[in-house]
Amino acid sequence: MSARLTHNRATPKKSKSSGQRNNDPGKIIYGPDKFEDRPAHFSAVLVTKPIELQLTYNRNMARDFKPPMTGKDAKRRETNKFSLRIFRAKQLALAKLLLTQTAEAAEENQHLKLYTAQQCVYVKALRQLLGMAEPESNTQSKK
Repeated sequence: MSARLTHNRATPKKSKSSGQRNNDPGKIIYGPDKFEDRPAHFSAVLVTKPIELQLTYNRNMARDFKPPMTGKDAKRRETNKFSLRIFRAKQLALAKLLLTQTAEAAEENQHLKLYTAQQCVYVKALRQLLGMAEPESNTQSKK
């Protein structure tokens, strides 16, 4: 699945030099296959559906180069700038997804612990009702 770039305005501006879309803040939609190559700390994140990335411009990260740039340098800087925006947006999306999935896993864990405790109480009551003895070796440690 390829990335789709959408802008908030009706007609995107064209750059005079390259003829491509201006890199104003916009949205990019990436499919799960675009998130396969990611850092190890995001390896547990499960990406199952396309994610919409919001590209933002951070003025604090902008640099000002005094010497005049050649056309090749300007094109390279423009490409790098856009690539870094995409990279940062992907990292932010993965971090948000990781937090969401962590919260869901914690909730599921609490639910399973509660269910297990309820089943243990049920089994104990059933044993007492049937007059069965407690098993000698319990897999869970009692403290």
